[in-house]
Amino acid sequence: MAFSWLAIKEISRAKAAASPFQEIVMCSPQDSLTRAPRCLIASTAVSAAVAALLSWVAVRRALDTIFIGIVTIAFALSFENLVLGKGDWTGGESGLRVAAGSDSWFSGQVFPYYVFLGLLVVYLVVYRMLQRSRIGWAFRALRDDGLAAELSGVDVATYRIIAGGMGGAMLGFAGGIYVFTESRVSPSTFEFGNVDVSVLVMLALGGIGSLLGPVVGAAMFTWLDQFLEALGYAQLREVIYGIVVITLFLGFRRGIVPAVTDFVARRRRRR
Repeated sequence: MAFSWLAIKEISRAKAAASPFQEIVMCSPQDSLTRAPRCLIASTAVSAAVAALLSWVAVRRALDTIFIGIVTIAFALSFENLVLGKGDWTGGESGLRVAAGSDSWFSGQVFPYYVFLGLLVVYLVVYRMLQRSRIGWAFRALRDDGLAAELSGVDVATYRIIAGGMGGAMLGFAGGIYVFTESRVSPSTFEFGNVDVSVLVMLALGGIGSLLGPVVGAAMFTWLDQFLEALGYAQLREVIYGIVVITLFLGFRRGIVPAVTDFVARRRRRR
């Protein structure tokens, strides 16, 4: 779920908060592929609405980043337990089989790869367009200094809710497609260890707030994950990821891409 990379600070935080909602809306396991667009629209809309609601609560209660992270983790864990408890509806630990993608192009590996590659390109284009728009200016102002942004006329509450809704919509749409490509969904599909830890490592590696940072972070994370598996350290992944994140925060607080960009800029100024 590396699409969290696409956001600057406010959207990234909103997407992290929205990650549990990728599995809120699921169509019937027997739905045909012709009904897939309606399922995707439903998952996108509900994810956006719930993420915007959480953002509104965070704004109303004046929660900072740390408290938002704590609330997000608590909600994700409680929602997972709720899904497990309603086993007669959700299939419990085994989950549900989604027949819509099992007998189509989505059941392979090549077609879903290009689908997500195309979705990545679309999201990157949207990100660049946002950067150059009035909304992007407001997001950057919120990222740099929320108080200064408010004093300059930015409606902090509105733009944070917009960021939450946009992040939730993007996650809901990507998560809906992912369910069709996997032909099943279960509580473990989007659990904290499988999604949030990976996203945090990707963001820490590449860096938040740049176009290439999350992409580079996702590529480096994929290589690192496969490298650890080849060495036989698959069971120690999360421990190693934690060490990597701590090391990066100590040496490259903004991520590798911003650090390299700053280094190149300093070299050019010296010339």
